[in-house]
Amino acid sequence: MPTRDLIMWTIMIRAYSEGGNAYESLGLFDLMMENGVPLDKFAVVTVVSACAKLGAMNKARLVRDYVRGKKFPLDVVLGTAMIDMYSKCGCIDYARDVFVEMREKNVVSWSTMIAACGYHGRGREAIDEFYMMLRSRTLPNAITFVSLLFACSHAGLIEEGLRFFSSMWEE
Repeated sequence: MPTRDLIMWTIMIRAYSEGGNAYESLGLFDLMMENGVPLDKFAVVTVVSACAKLGAMNKARLVRDYVRGKKFPLDVVLGTAMIDMYSKCGCIDYARDVFVEMREKNVVSWSTMIAACGYHGRGREAIDEFYMMLRSRTLPNAITFVSLLFACSHAGLIEEGLRFFSSMWEE
């Protein structure tokens, strides 16, 4: 690499991860840390995405500790990425902690949390999240409904799923 700065490291980590080499991308993250390159929010989100692809909880813990140590705010982008990462690492309770800690949420963060509940068989929680989303005046999109239907399906909540499916056509 010509100049090993933060931008170049982030680009390389993302390229490896997006190219199906998430394991190698996390190896680059290790090298980056060994070289003392400080991460910014964009680099952290890139590493979080690679952790999610692998379900690499050991690296997820390192990233979490880094985020806490540097006091990165859990904005919509970073918070949502961390919810997805924790869910894919099998830690739905950590995902919920991040979600609760987020001051601002959008349709993507709500949908990600609903999907996380569904992925872990917590259909009732997904439905509760959906209603909280509506109370927050966040409008659902197609992804929200797909996530909600997935959650209902995986939890055996057939009647509820049919009701949500029907409501999609009414609105």
